[in-house]
Amino acid sequence: MAELTLEEKKLALLEGLAGSAFPPVCQAGPVRDEMMAMDDGVKLHTWICLPQTDGPVPVIFTRTCYPHLEYKYRIYAKGFAERGFGFVWQYCRGREASEGTFVANVQERADTLCTARRLRSMPWCGRLGYYGHSYTAMIGWSMADAAEGLVDAMFLEEYGTDRFASVYQKGCFRHDIITAWSMENGSKPVTAAYEDYLASCRYRPQTEVDEALWGERNDTYREYVSSPSQGDPLWQEGWWKQLREIPSRTKIPVCVMSGWYDHHHGSSMRTWERLSEEAKAHSRLVVGGWNHSLRTCMPGRPAEHADTADLPRVLDWFDRTLRHPEQPVEPGCDYYVIGADRWIGRMPKTREVVFCPDASSELRGGAYVLREDVPEVTGRVSYIYDPENPVMSRGGDSLFKTKEQVGSLPVGPAGEREDVISFVSEPLEKPLTICGPVRAYLHVKSDAYDTAFAVKLSEIRDGTAYHIRESVTTIAADLPEGEHYIPRSECVVCVEMWDICYQLAKGSRLRMDITSSDFPEYHIHGNVAGPWAKMRVQKKARQTILTGGEKASRLVIPAAEEEI
Repeated sequence: MAELTLEEKKLALLEGLAGSAFPPVCQAGPVRDEMMAMDDGVKLHTWICLPQTDGPVPVIFTRTCYPHLEYKYRIYAKGFAERGFGFVWQYCRGREASEGTFVANVQERADTLCTARRLRSMPWCGRLGYYGHSYTAMIGWSMADAAEGLVDAMFLEEYGTDRFASVYQKGCFRHDIITAWSMENGSKPVTAAYEDYLASCRYRPQTEVDEALWGERNDTYREYVSSPSQGDPLWQEGWWKQLREIPSRTKIPVCVMSGWYDHHHGSSMRTWERLSEEAKAHSRLVVGGWNHSLRTCMPGRPAEHADTADLPRVLDWFDRTLRHPEQPVEPGCDYYVIGADRWIGRMPKTREVVFCPDASSELRGGAYVLREDVPEVTGRVSYIYDPENPVMSRGGDSLFKTKEQVGSLPVGPAGEREDVISFVSEPLEKPLTICGPVRAYLHVKSDAYDTAFAVKLSEIRDGTAYHIRESVTTIAADLPEGEHYIPRSECVVCVEMWDICYQLAKGSRLRMDITSSDFPEYHIHGNVAGPWAKMRVQKKARQTILTGGEKASRLVIPAAEEEI
């Protein structure tokens, strides 16, 4: 997916404003700046734009670490002010002209609360709202539980408070989010060619990549790569524990927005689930068919009603919560169904539909059969997984740096690689609508002491396979605590995928690919047991998938009971 030019990005924002239900009602005042003092005396560069009207006005503010997005904030400022809202944006410590040193994540809570108090004391400030996307949404969440009485409502998109869910998936590290962001947002940002970025992801041991290739020690990144378990202190103590728990203590209205192919989606959904009942009573969840940049990423499927523009939603939300608080917000959810090209207001009741891979079937077109019953005959299929030659990410759920491959994109033909085993169903007799998280239970063997297994689910439609969902696991992640895998023994691993609303058309085929890598979406498992980021060596492994009979591997799909 080609990156939009700056002019195209500006045009999309202007079209979003023009397409809202709120036409301009006044002139925007001048954009002025000041150095706003925080509680410790550090001054942050703050920009203010107010509508040319009398009396206090509803104000929307945001805080950001991204100076390169100033064009966006200036469009917001003029567009919001013309519609009767004040708009304020402020640069985080150490960013742009703000004083201090930028330390990602953990320093934002105090500064955001201080800024809210400063704004609330201004004679021109009426009710106050916070808007954020990605990192700026994290800033909003950082103070959400202490915002009552200061901030009246928030609109937070494409970020969740469960940081572990955005960093790891059952022992597998999400390079394409964390490594890329850490390189580009350190105290000495690393602007690297894509191949150099991949070299950083491949470096062993990963705990030393910062000093070896980035030119400085990055302790935050070292903590990330050294904390693969949710029980590790990084996630159970300090800031990340506090952030994870904030939604359960939040009381103000929040509109949470996510995309099925946003790399923070899993975390966003956990955040919504943990939101207090008091907050949910006047909050909304919106999940659409877009990526982190709010662009559709499902070619070959209808998208006339995808409705990706966020600004109309932002204006509507703050009109209800800031300008007309006497009219209660209707709580609820809006989910976009990929393939059906429609929105639904709730997750429907589902039933489990099980498909079973059958390695005893005849190989046709590079694929074995994926059945809707359990094969009576047991079968097995093996492949060699070589960490030096990983399967590259093509179509994915949590890609950030490799953003041109994120989404429900074509994934290539079955049989393309010997280390990717494909299973394909018969044509569906009626539409199949997935509503929820898919799981794959695999009976496997390996000659390594630990290894990874990855599953990619796709829809074959009009001769092309389109990505639906994927995920990974390690053998170690599915063993009982304290146990170690014995090479060549049989075990069961569970590959857990993020939830989705996706309708496969009548006549489509379901395809299930099984392999052992998905790079750079996840780190390359070296087939060695122990802390992955400290490993200096890697080796090939022989992997075996068992099917049929008592050892039937299976794909479990939550399918909507009602027609959508």
